[in-house]
Amino acid sequence: MAFTFTAPSATVKAIKVTGNKQNYKPLAKTVTSTIKTPQQEVHDKSSGEPEMSTASGKTCRAFMFDGTFLKPNDLPLPRQPDHLWGLFQEESPKNNYLLSHSEVMELFNITSTFRRNSTFPILLHDVQSIQWLESSKYLVSTSKKNKYLTELSPVVYVHSDCNAPSGRDDFVKELMKYIKVDSYGKCLHNKDLPKSLIDPLPGMFDSKYYKLMAKYKFTLAMENSICDDYITEKLWRPLHLGSVPIVLGSPKVQDFLPSNHSAIIIKDIGSPKKIADVIQFLNKNDDMYNDYTKWKKTGVTNTYLKHVLQKRDSMEPHLRFQCNICKILHENKRRKTSGLPIFSYRANQSHYGCPGPVNFDPKIKPKPFEGVYKHLYYQSVYEAKAVSHFAKLNRKVTSNEFNEYLSTIHNNVL
Repeated sequence: MAFTFTAPSATVKAIKVTGNKQNYKPLAKTVTSTIKTPQQEVHDKSSGEPEMSTASGKTCRAFMFDGTFLKPNDLPLPRQPDHLWGLFQEESPKNNYLLSHSEVMELFNITSTFRRNSTFPILLHDVQSIQWLESSKYLVSTSKKNKYLTELSPVVYVHSDCNAPSGRDDFVKELMKYIKVDSYGKCLHNKDLPKSLIDPLPGMFDSKYYKLMAKYKFTLAMENSICDDYITEKLWRPLHLGSVPIVLGSPKVQDFLPSNHSAIIIKDIGSPKKIADVIQFLNKNDDMYNDYTKWKKTGVTNTYLKHVLQKRDSMEPHLRFQCNICKILHENKRRKTSGLPIFSYRANQSHYGCPGPVNFDPKIKPKPFEGVYKHLYYQSVYEAKAVSHFAKLNRKVTSNEFNEYLSTIHNNVL
C-alpha cells in the first residue's frame, strides 16, 4: 500500500511514501491530518489514478520507499528529472533480497539503512545508551553462574525463526554434539520457558526473562543474515545482561563491541567443535571467563562505539529519515533560487547490498543455502536486472510485461 504525505511547507508540495502503511505508525501519529490514502485522494480529486498523477505531476518532489515491502514492478514511473527517491530499510536482507543488488540500489538517491555507508545510517538502534550497556542491574557473578550449572547448561539459544539464511540452526545443531545448550525457542527446542514467559513478545522484555538469561555464562547471539553492520538486539541483550555472546553475524561486529575482549566471534575461531572447545575452556577457568565480562565494571573502552552513541539523535528512525528528506528538498530549493548548484545524491550497493544466503557444514565451510531463501535470492538477481531495464526505459509496466521480460532474461542465462 502507498500513501501520500503532504508536507506543511508550500515550497515542497508533496512526498509520496510507498510500502506498508502499517509500518509508518510514528508518522501517522505525528501528522495524521496530512495523510491521505490512495482511495481518499481519488475521492478528493475525482479523477485519475493517484499514484500516476502524483508521480508525473508538478507537485511531487520525493518518493520514500519502505524496503521490506518494495516490489520489483511497483516503481513510480515515469520518473521526473527532479524526483528524489529515498529508501528506508532497517530489516535484514531476508525480508527483500531485491535490495542486495547494485542495479536496484543505484536507482535511489537517499538511503537510511543499517549500513554505515548509508546516507543516514540507522546504527545501534537497539542500544539505549552507554549506561544501559554498562548496567549491572542483571549482572550475575561468575561464582553464582557456576552454581546454576547444576540446573542450566553453560550456553543458551533462543530463536523461533527457524532455518534462517545465516545457517545458524545447523551450526547450533552441530555445536550441541560437543556441549550442552539450552534452547528455549521453537528452533532446536529442548527446554521450556516458565509459563509466565511463554508469550514471545512481552516475555522477551520481561524482567523475569532477563534474570533467567543473565544466569547463563554464554549466549548464542546469531543473526538471521550475515551482512556488514547488521547487528540487532541478539547481540546487545546478552551484553546488557552480562552473558558472553557467541556471535554469528556482521563480519565487522568487532567495530562496535564494548571492548576488544567482550565477545566470542565465530568467524575468528571456526567450526562448532572449536567453539565448543573455547566454551569448555572458559567454563572451567573463571579468571579467563571474567576477562570477557570485566568491561561491565571498568566501562566501555571502544571509542568508536561511544562516538556513534553520542552523535545520534533521539528521533524515531522513520521520522528522522522523512525529516532529512524534507531538509534536502528545502536546501536544494533554496540553492536553486540563489543560483547555486543543487546537491546531488546517488546510492550504491554499499548502502545496503548484502551477500546471498549461506549454510554451514560441520567444518563451517560456506555452501549455497538449499531451500526457499536460495530460490528467493537467485530470483531477485533476475528481478533486479528487469527493474533496471524498465527504469532506464522510464515507463510504467504491467505485471504481465514485467514477468515476460523476466522469463526472457532467465531463459537467456540458462
